[in-house]
Amino acid sequence: QTTIELICDEIPKEYLLIPLADMHFGLNTKEDYEQLKREIADRIMNGYEEILFTLHGDYFHVDNFKNTTEKGTRIDDVDFEQGIKDGYEFISGLLELALKYSPNVKLAYLKGNHAPSVDYMFMLLLEAKYPQIKFQGEIEEFKHMWLGPHSIFLHHGDKVKSPTKLHQIMTAKFRKEWGDSKSCYLITGHMHHEKSLSFAGVTWYQLQSPSKATSYEKDNGFNTSESGQMLFEFNETKRTAIYYI
Repeated sequence: QTTIELICDEIPKEYLLIPLADMHFGLNTKEDYEQLKREIADRIMNGYEEILFTLHGDYFHVDNFKNTTEKGTRIDDVDFEQGIKDGYEFISGLLELALKYSPNVKLAYLKGNHAPSVDYMFMLLLEAKYPQIKFQGEIEEFKHMWLGPHSIFLHHGDKVKSPTKLHQIMTAKFRKEWGDSKSCYLITGHMHHEKSLSFAGVTWYQLQSPSKATSYEKDNGFNTSESGQMLFEFNETKRTAIYYI
């Protein structure tokens, strides 16, 4: 176990969401994400009342040594062992930095379609190593997390793609949380390109992915959208910024 000392005396009443969607480690290396990690770290060091990380699905590219997804689909040949090591080095440094600059750090696990089993076991390793972090590790498709007074509704985006249908699921499943929220945000990944829509009391964001294109995306012409990482900043009343890095 690792214990980290908080180094900030004054913490602004601001909140940061770091959704790590579709990172596809194994296909991507720590060197590919070196600049990305630095820019996330720079944002963390502003200091926040609360920081929420999400392992938003497909953190790793494959679910086993055979280079297949959960369903057994064989995809790009990757170095499975190195991918695990790179994924750990990337997030462990950011989690430790977050604990230095925020008194409240959370991490939520979401099932993806590429490597849900490996992602889950990886989350358990992080939970054992960082007892100061509050983990939401239930194996559920649809989740809710508080970020300050704001409700963050989470789904990878592969099982239900319609934001309208997701809105119905979230409001039915999390009625009390919805009613107690200052504002509501629905965050999905999976598609690797950005979309957003505000409707019926919620703002939906489909996230960009910083990953290089997979063989599937290349074969189907899905590798033409802008790639990148999105971070979301909030104050006590609303979302105040989206950072594209």
